[in-house]
Amino acid sequence: ENQEGQQKDLSLSNELETISSVMFLNKFRISVVKHNIAIHKVDAIVHLTNEKFDCSTGLSKTLIETGGPDLQESIDRLRKSRHSIKEDVVIQSSPGKLSCSAVFHAKWTKSDRQEETVLKKIILAALSLANEQLFTSIAIPVFMLGESSTWIMVKAIKEYCEKSRKSDANLTDIRLVSTDDASIKTMKKAVKQILEPEGKHSKMPAVMKLAFKREKKNLPANPALEPQQEASRLPSDSKVQPDTAVPEINLDNSNDLFLKCDGLKVILVKGNIGEQKCDVIVNTVSENMNLSQGPVSTAILKQAGTQLQVNTDKAKGSKTFKAGDVLSVSTKDCELRCKDVYNVICCNWRADEASQAEELLRAIIQKCLQNAHESQHRSISFPAIGTGSLRFPKDTVAKIFFEEIKRFISANSTSTLKEVKLIIYEKDLASYSAFEDALLIAEGIPINELTYIQEMRKAGKVDSQTATMIRKNETPAQTLLLQNIGNITFELCCGGILKKGSALVVEYVDNKANCDTKRNGDKYYFPLKMKGHADITKSFLRVLQKCKELNLDLLYIPVPKQLPSGRASLDIRAFATGVLDSVCQYEETVQAHPKHVIVNDASSSHI
Repeated sequence: ENQEGQQKDLSLSNELETISSVMFLNKFRISVVKHNIAIHKVDAIVHLTNEKFDCSTGLSKTLIETGGPDLQESIDRLRKSRHSIKEDVVIQSSPGKLSCSAVFHAKWTKSDRQEETVLKKIILAALSLANEQLFTSIAIPVFMLGESSTWIMVKAIKEYCEKSRKSDANLTDIRLVSTDDASIKTMKKAVKQILEPEGKHSKMPAVMKLAFKREKKNLPANPALEPQQEASRLPSDSKVQPDTAVPEINLDNSNDLFLKCDGLKVILVKGNIGEQKCDVIVNTVSENMNLSQGPVSTAILKQAGTQLQVNTDKAKGSKTFKAGDVLSVSTKDCELRCKDVYNVICCNWRADEASQAEELLRAIIQKCLQNAHESQHRSISFPAIGTGSLRFPKDTVAKIFFEEIKRFISANSTSTLKEVKLIIYEKDLASYSAFEDALLIAEGIPINELTYIQEMRKAGKVDSQTATMIRKNETPAQTLLLQNIGNITFELCCGGILKKGSALVVEYVDNKANCDTKRNGDKYYFPLKMKGHADITKSFLRVLQKCKELNLDLLYIPVPKQLPSGRASLDIRAFATGVLDSVCQYEETVQAHPKHVIVNDASSSHI
């Protein structure tokens, strides 16, 4: 029998409860969830069944009862061809009435001698398939697997994450779902020991989200509020609590920013639109559909080859086109990495007819999104329509794009469309800045923080790499976060060093030629050399210990933009994790100093 526990009736729970959640490698969220998987809202569900595809009992029965005739029909087809299906093969089917986009079926018998190899291959295959389909989330059922199988499953998840760490992975939300308390307990233990062996990765996301994603009600109306006033507005818990209700902005090594909203991922990219890998590329053309006119169309035609013009002429036929029209063109025999190109015709923007032009742009964006949705496409790439020779204000175009994408999401919550890329020509810095601001506004960034970013960008003051390079004539630092971690006050600060008396300041170095702590007035400068990501926590534990030796209450840690040798700085997420882990570990020891740790950062790219 397949997973003998599944042959028992499930005690179904309609109330979702997240038992534990780990942010692994600062990119992948692995959660243990108590819920009825048949009603769980997720992109894909894994269905492990026996070799006979007998779905008359247990979880399989529950899925079919909820999924209805369409899912039953899919499983019946699999049952008929079961002899030709290998044990480590994952097959995708429609979900029927389930609250997901797809079901991944695989046959697996727990008593199989090759249990470890087969189960591992199934989980890896399911995760890879979900990623290829541009799914962002997947639910894997866990019911009476036993400790051995549970560990195999979690190790397979770990392997997927490690292999996908440096790639542009779509699947980053992996959920282990069950209604059985014993299974949940076993899974929670396995996740903690395999993915979080030393408590790593768990504290950083909570603090980072508090720092970068706080709701407006948690921010001071006046940026100049004293830290004590700001502290009174923040939670009084001694430990940082996770905040899982807020969308995420990408802060890893990639230069791309993204916003996740109700299952749709909106990505801001500097690059060539003709080189994008997606289902649909949107092209801006003139009414004659001549692809050799205009920078966007020319870039796409250059990448595609002349066959795209042939396909366009064929799709056009004898029709005439006007501003606001959208023509879908197949990319068959072209050198593009997409299925279709949507040729759109926009209009010139003039101040006296601004509202008409902007409404037309809104209509074009909606038509493209709707066409992609109706064609069951999963991804689409837009250029910054109108920001070139058509003379649309760049901030207006950016604002319209995010408003229309949100409007589309609200009207099409079950759409197959999962990814929208906004492609900005890499030399068009003004357009990129406008879209970056619009993304941050859509994310919910408070206006005082956005204003600061804009001012810093305009002034070019992004030079806070070390304590020795802090600007002399800087504006007062803004407190973005003030949070107690045990007996230590942790502060995230946008700006340089405030004059708060004696303090230890970290100074990043590339060699150990001079490792002596130097004093300049009431500030002590500690030279710190970090060998890599794995050394961050250990390095800052040494810094904290130095504070104790010098009997100092205040520690400044600047975020390194660039190390002295010119090497690129450490990944911001890894840096944040290391700093926070060192503070949390240090606080748990019987230490008296420091009492206040400030991460000061004048770079707008880290806000």
